[in-house]
Amino acid sequence: MAMRGLPRPLLLSKISRTIRSVSSCSLGTELNLKIKNSGKVPVALDDSQYPEWLWTVLDDEYQNSSLANDAMKQRKKDIRIMNIKKIKMNNFITKIK
Repeated sequence: MAMRGLPRPLLLSKISRTIRSVSSCSLGTELNLKIKNSGKVPVALDDSQYPEWLWTVLDDEYQNSSLANDAMKQRKKDIRIMNIKKIKMNNFITKIK
């Protein structure tokens, strides 16, 4: 299956060459994520201990390529964008009245 004129193996190799991000917290840094009163305060782990998908979350090129492979995810994203625009328009109209 080809996407945007690129054969699938070439596309996957392009995605696998994305630059890996580096964590902004050093190993053992306490994270301000304590939600419950009981329990330990979470601390930052070594970068190798986090899952691979975490480093692609902020990569727009990778996210767009994964949306292109899944029509349902693309449709959900389009609906969400349309709903946000609709809400903003309704809020604007109510302020005018």
